[in-house]
Amino acid sequence: MTTTERGAVRNRGHYTQLKDYSRLRYGLITPSDIDGVIDFQNKAFVFLELKFSGAKMSFGQRLMYERICDACETGGVPSIVIVADHKSGRDEMIAVHDLPVIQIRFQRKWFRPQVSDTVKGVVDRFQAKYAGQHNRGGVLG
Repeated sequence: MTTTERGAVRNRGHYTQLKDYSRLRYGLITPSDIDGVIDFQNKAFVFLELKFSGAKMSFGQRLMYERICDACETGGVPSIVIVADHKSGRDEMIAVHDLPVIQIRFQRKWFRPQVSDTVKGVVDRFQAKYAGQHNRGGVLG
């Protein structure tokens, strides 16, 4: 077991390695990526998408997140997609926990948070309510 903190990048070279999906095209369908996933022991799922300030999700990526999140919920597992905004440069590490949340997919609907919140704040409240912890209230309370 390594002494590296869980969740931290262990090998920056592998992390930034480019992937060529050009031969995995099926009509208009091509692979997409998910920036982060938290599986709370199959009690709840959190999907994370990070966008550079002002960037929008493509139609296909948005549809992918909707289908994954909704399928989990149909299967009885509460799920959420959190879209967060960042202004980090290409060579800077992104402190995901502290990013502002700009959009959420939950219970088959997209919405924008009514109050400013961070990724960690939204995940903490979601986890507390849907993954067996005590309820702390808030946006999802």
